Amino acid sequence: MADKVVKNETVEAYGDCRIDWMYPEIYGKTKPQNTLTIDLTHIRAADGIRIKYDSERDGWIIEQASIFEWNEEDEVCDSDWQEVAFVQAWGREGKARKEMARSQHHAHP
Repeated sequence: MADKVVKNETVEAYGDCRIDWMYPEIYGKTKPQNTLTIDLTHIRAADGIRIKYDSERDGWIIEQASIFEWNEEDEVCDSDWQEVAFVQAWGREGKARKEMARSQHHAHP
């Protein structure tokens, strides 16, 4: 599949997929951060998630909604997105380096 550039669109992906998120606003204090929303279209139902980068904590925020239906009179339709997980940037790389250094230290007393 050829590279495709999309802006503010819905993208359908089948099978494995990689997204290179090109320069989202991660430092902005006055406007909302950009988010990636991932939904599952399958016979098995699952909540969607939103992902955004937190520059202050240097990692990924994963959010889930808790409200999926609204009354007809509800003009806001707030899904109540809340953080459910945080993934530290380069968190595994640091652990791998520590493990390698530890194993090399034990191999050479």
